[in-house]
Amino acid sequence: MAGSDSPSGPGTVNVLVLAAHPDDETIGAGGTIARLADSGARVHLWIATEAAPPRWSEEEKESRRREARRAAEILGVESVSFGGFPTMHLRSTPALDLNSAVDEAVRETSAEVVLAPPPADVNSDHSALFDAALVACRALPESPVRALYAYEISTTTGFCPPERRFEADTWVDISATLETKLEAMRAYESELREAPHPRSIEGLTVLARERGLGCGFDYAEGFRLAGRRIGAGEEVLL
Repeated sequence: MAGSDSPSGPGTVNVLVLAAHPDDETIGAGGTIARLADSGARVHLWIATEAAPPRWSEEEKESRRREARRAAEILGVESVSFGGFPTMHLRSTPALDLNSAVDEAVRETSAEVVLAPPPADVNSDHSALFDAALVACRALPESPVRALYAYEISTTTGFCPPERRFEADTWVDISATLETKLEAMRAYESELREAPHPRSIEGLTVLARERGLGCGFDYAEGFRLAGRRIGAGEEVLL
């Protein structure tokens, strides 16, 4: 990621990507995930919610799981797991239940770097999951987490009012992995839309170009640092 303390590569660091819904991870951090995986990081994906009846059928639920696994495979993700919470209900889920589930995902993957949805978003599932990530990643002595970043979900984050807009402070050059990100997005056939929808191939490309123009790269993704701790003699991650 851009910045004076950015290393040349993450090595074998364990990375956990938290997504409220299938496709969040690809929209917000797909290029970065692919770059991390290409660099040797062990990237794990935990998707909090799933399509639930009666609004969605069991067949639709399984179809979205297949799409998520296919997209993850394209990006180089090592493992995909599902929290099983009903979609659009994270904000009404008991905090203890959601916090515990995220905490378990962090510990099972020994995550040193965690990528989470944005803290302010018109989709309440995104902000609820970010809040749970803050709890799970707090800087306790036994925690493996060394850095927590929020990523941008352009299809919903961009519609917040000005005072709640996502402001990146860290950027990742995804010029070499943009096409991988777009290929992964194409795996989400049920979620992909036609331009000018932001959840389109053109929309994601334009946003990546815009983020790149703002930081000197051809294409980029933006993140916001939510917490980082660096011990004596440790490499600075991301």
